[in-house]
Amino acid sequence: MNEFKNAGKLFDFHNENEESIPQEDMRNTAIIAIEKHRKAKEEEASIEPEESDPEPVKTNLETINRSFVITEDRIYLSVMDKAGWPEFAYMESSQISYAPSIQKDGQDIYPQSLPSHNGALVPIVGVPIREFIDEAPDIETDELCDLIHNHMKRYIDAPDLDMEMFIHYILFTWFYKKLNTTPYLRFIGDTGKGKSRFLKVISDLCFYPITAEGASTSSGIMRFKEKWNGTLKIDEADFNGGAESTIIKYLNLGFEEGRLFIKTNKANHQEQEFFDPFCPKVIAMRNPFQDNATEGRLLSFAPRETTRKDIPSNLPPEYNECVENIRGTITRFVLRNWNRVDPNNLIDCRDMEIEGRLKQLTIPLSLTLQLLPDGEERFRNYIGRRQDELKDLRSKSWEGAMFNYVYSLAKGEDEPHLDFAQYSTDDGILAVTPSMVAKGHGTTAKTASQTLASIGMTTEQKTVRLQEKSKKTRLYVVPDENVWREIIQRYYYTDEESDDKNPDCPEVLRSKRYAASMN
Repeated sequence: MNEFKNAGKLFDFHNENEESIPQEDMRNTAIIAIEKHRKAKEEEASIEPEESDPEPVKTNLETINRSFVITEDRIYLSVMDKAGWPEFAYMESSQISYAPSIQKDGQDIYPQSLPSHNGALVPIVGVPIREFIDEAPDIETDELCDLIHNHMKRYIDAPDLDMEMFIHYILFTWFYKKLNTTPYLRFIGDTGKGKSRFLKVISDLCFYPITAEGASTSSGIMRFKEKWNGTLKIDEADFNGGAESTIIKYLNLGFEEGRLFIKTNKANHQEQEFFDPFCPKVIAMRNPFQDNATEGRLLSFAPRETTRKDIPSNLPPEYNECVENIRGTITRFVLRNWNRVDPNNLIDCRDMEIEGRLKQLTIPLSLTLQLLPDGEERFRNYIGRRQDELKDLRSKSWEGAMFNYVYSLAKGEDEPHLDFAQYSTDDGILAVTPSMVAKGHGTTAKTASQTLASIGMTTEQKTVRLQEKSKKTRLYVVPDENVWREIIQRYYYTDEESDDKNPDCPEVLRSKRYAASMN
């Protein structure tokens, strides 16, 4: 223990003589002390007793390290001082206190520390710094949101709606252990679009951001995540393979708590390793995931090249200190408000016309909005605008554009190609057929039918009277009211001033079963 005593004397001397010892020397002393203590424990455990000695008492000398510890009334967060010395930060009597270790369930638990390489700490995780925590002001939720927004705006360019999402995602990551599901945040785009800048600026303010480059092995990513259980950030994550890929399985399981990833030890096939993939994840990649389940876990944003001249091409030297300052402020905010954030008070939006997947992805982000007086109003406004934005995007997709063309023909808002003029009457169109849609949409009847079938529409045969003769015609129909409502919710979009946001299914598009159910 002499190494710890010497380290302690050095820190005491530094506290009395603030400029006497360089921070680098203090950091190296701390690292050496920790390593020597660890080796001493290992040697102590390996000493065998003399024959005449009594049977030794078996003790577990393994040190338990945790990045954070949650009890009934508080959270203990691993932090470190500028010298690199780890400790727990926690709230005690309305004040932030620090401890080198804590006891829980009769066990001594120590804070997690960064790895070292050649005598220097490796900053692979964004750990809050004690000095910045102590210097940070106590601010309210709206002030913290403004602080984060102003910081991000200096380095990235995105619409206000998306900036709002980034802020709520950042704050959510610090409280994610209060819930059993977590969405992922994904930036997607070609090289040079700025996705790596978005990844860094946003993830740097998340809870214990863990850097894992796309070239890292899946095992390395999983093992380091186990130590910190923070926010996994992955750049250039163009993982090959679909649902059978190791990292894809890991990402799919990590959306929900309690779903362990089991991996067979290559050195011993009889031995299994268990990994907990549950944590927030921020990802930057060029192409979508091949697995649809993974895509369904994502809050996705596609950056565009900015025209703003005030955004620096490279992050300036003061960027890192700005991050440390804000991270210290967020840490202080989390410690003060941990017990105020109630997982049972998530904002309910069941009365809104919002699709299920969007609710599942965004409702967790409402966790910290309960700290704002107008939090529910903000969230409902946000999720409503996000739903409109998604519908607008889908209405312009291949499927959306084809459905809206079918709908406009059925409503008489669009005229069919001249080859199908006989289907038009003063009372409206008699049928919307595959050939008609194919001609007007510049595709084949087969492709049109496959596209519309993918969103729920089908075809039926019906006899229609064209001028003075009858003709059996195959036409597009909607099976029932539920399918119609689902299609409208996902693919039909009109401007905000329109009163026709949820139109009824036109008679000509109603199947025989649909019509019978309405009678």
